[in-house]
Amino acid sequence: MSGYGTLVKQNGDKYRGRFKENKFEGLGSYHSVDGRQYDGHFYNGLKSGRGIFLWTNGTKYEGEFVEDIVHG
Repeated sequence: MSGYGTLVKQNGDKYRGRFKENKFEGLGSYHSVDGRQYDGHFYNGLKSGRGIFLWTNGTKYEGEFVEDIVHG
């Protein structure tokens, strides 16, 4: 699947954004049922590029990610 859409996983986690070859790609928003949130860029299914991540304890990071890891 490629294009734009919404995916709701069986556990209730939700992704809304771009897909490429069934992976998150480009701008998107991921919200987990435990309260973690990420809004930003994805590449090959991973957080990569600029984004905002909010942890369940309220800590917020805004900046760069490389292959799902905070970078900066």
